[in-house]
Amino acid sequence: YLGQGALILMDPSTSYRPFYSMVPQGPILYAVIILATLATIIASQALITGAFSLTQQAVRLGLFPRVKIVHTSEEVEGRVYIPFMNWLLALSCIAIVMMFKKSTNLAAAYGLAVSGTMFLTSLVFFYVCHFRWRWPLWTALPLVTAMLFLDGAFLAANLEKVPDGGYLPLVIGLFFFASMVIWQFGRSKLSKFYKERSKTLDAFYDEIDERKVRRIPGTLVVLSSNENKVPPVLRRLVDAVHVIHEHLILVTVLTDDEPYVSEKERVKVSDLTHGVTRVLVHYGFMETPDVPAALCRTAFTEGRVFPKDEALYLLGKETFIVDSVRMHERIRQMV
Repeated sequence: YLGQGALILMDPSTSYRPFYSMVPQGPILYAVIILATLATIIASQALITGAFSLTQQAVRLGLFPRVKIVHTSEEVEGRVYIPFMNWLLALSCIAIVMMFKKSTNLAAAYGLAVSGTMFLTSLVFFYVCHFRWRWPLWTALPLVTAMLFLDGAFLAANLEKVPDGGYLPLVIGLFFFASMVIWQFGRSKLSKFYKERSKTLDAFYDEIDERKVRRIPGTLVVLSSNENKVPPVLRRLVDAVHVIHEHLILVTVLTDDEPYVSEKERVKVSDLTHGVTRVLVHYGFMETPDVPAALCRTAFTEGRVFPKDEALYLLGKETFIVDSVRMHERIRQMV
């Protein structure tokens, strides 16, 4: 970058193609073109890999909707492929190429994207230093101030390019930021809803005894994300039919950090009160969960009886209902 800047200062006519103008004409120019093409391919692969990794982390943190994540390596958990993000990147790149037509027209967007990312990274770095690593202000502030001074100079110089294409990274960033904020808002509301309506097992059966809910023969398998509470979907079932099965199996599926989990360590069973069995099923990140098969194998090895063909499975579905006609409420429901 400094070399291109020096070249433009010496000869302003090279501002149209400063990178290739630095290279002498002849065979060396073609070699540099090949090198630049290879560097572009490597850079695009880094972009794709980074997008996959950030999406996976956002999903785990509850900041992005759940999408299909395919693990491609048994050794490295973070090596993933996300079909949704792959197609989104492909279609977005095609649309941007058709919109801007020339790579030179993307210079403003690229410059603002890079300088904006550098500036935000410095701000986040200060937060991590001071609030996570517990650095004192007199240590963190001078370092980050120097970084922000340099990054801020680049960002300020690129702000004037917003009308010339710099708006593109701003629009993309605003779209993903709004989506993540709305999703996190909805997830927090849902978590609060579950926390208020989820009861402990003893409290749930005390309520059943008070209401004189009838126990019927059979086995009911209920999937629950919280291994210490009764899921609200079970309460809704009791409210609707006023009966509950004699044998209740509460199943929680957990994904470990290992690619595979041995059959010996896969299932952990705890017999609770009121004819309830708590089952924790562990799977590796390379495995596909199969709850019925895991229950059958566990019942066989421990000498238990699990009526696979007769057991009923209760699954819950989350549906958001907006009671307002305001536009921002409708957008939240769509997300």
